[in-house]
Amino acid sequence: MLDRLQLPIQHARLALSSFVGSEKLLEQVFADSGLSPEAIARPKFAFSARTLETVSNNLTRLFGPAWFLNMPVLWSLRVQSEFGSAVRFAATLREGFEVVAAFTHVRWPLGKVDMVEEGDVAWLRFHVVGSMSPTNARMVAALAALNLQTTIEAMRGTDIARLTYEFEGPPPDYEDKLAALLSGPSQWNCDGNRLLLPREMLDAVSMTAQEDSFRAMMQALRELAAARAQHRPVSAAVRAALGAAGPGEFGADAVARAVGMARRTMERRLREEGSAFRAIQDEAFKERLLTIAGVPGQTAEKVAEELGYHDASSLQRACRRWFGKTFGAIREERRKR
Repeated sequence: MLDRLQLPIQHARLALSSFVGSEKLLEQVFADSGLSPEAIARPKFAFSARTLETVSNNLTRLFGPAWFLNMPVLWSLRVQSEFGSAVRFAATLREGFEVVAAFTHVRWPLGKVDMVEEGDVAWLRFHVVGSMSPTNARMVAALAALNLQTTIEAMRGTDIARLTYEFEGPPPDYEDKLAALLSGPSQWNCDGNRLLLPREMLDAVSMTAQEDSFRAMMQALRELAAARAQHRPVSAAVRAALGAAGPGEFGADAVARAVGMARRTMERRLREEGSAFRAIQDEAFKERLLTIAGVPGQTAEKVAEELGYHDASSLQRACRRWFGKTFGAIREERRKR
């Protein structure tokens, strides 16, 4: 699947330009990636996620896993695109976040973003797409947080001090270095990668709002999304179908109908991409469960019915498998947020 995900090259060009002048070092950075200085200089150069992972592994061997934190250009506003411009030209953070949630996969196919509002808190949840190593998955999640922070800072200035960050998995060796770059407190070993903020901030007017420019960038972004939809991975379509599924619509047959293909064809295409329906379904169940667990009045029985489980006991077993705790414990944690 990583071979099929084509990534924007601009940030990579700017970052890799710091190695120009040292031929031996460039050879080490580009080893086994198929890259060359001449290839990167081509305007239409295609940069796959597999290539990114190879280069990242090389840089990790050369400089350690925190190499990307020494390249602030990777989360700077020096690179302009339809996506980033549309977000910054939006009237409010809410409108900008809606663009992020709807179009992240167009600009940055390694990620998927959901926006959730619950009580006094709102958050953007970033999902790493594709089978990446834990080291590279943490890097992508950290860069997503830094890029979102940079964008929010441009839109709202000092309000970034009100942001908090959650990351999935154990903390990396560079935990303290990353924390120093983030505007608010961060925590690891969480059940997902999130940027959280007070819900009231969503309706704050952006300092970079420009209505006409926003409309122009959204039109360009929709055209780009339509052009790329022909090459959209089946796994992305399955995730989208599961995200929009109602009660009783989470099964493989229902999802296959939603993505417009036979079940066996869908399952075969997913295998070709290195994925499987059950794994994506579990991911969708986890996201839906965490979203609705904090809603007052939710019980294990109601959630089990919505997710299509036979009974509450089946849901409880899934909760223990996914999170190592009962539904009741998850519900209490979500309500305390």
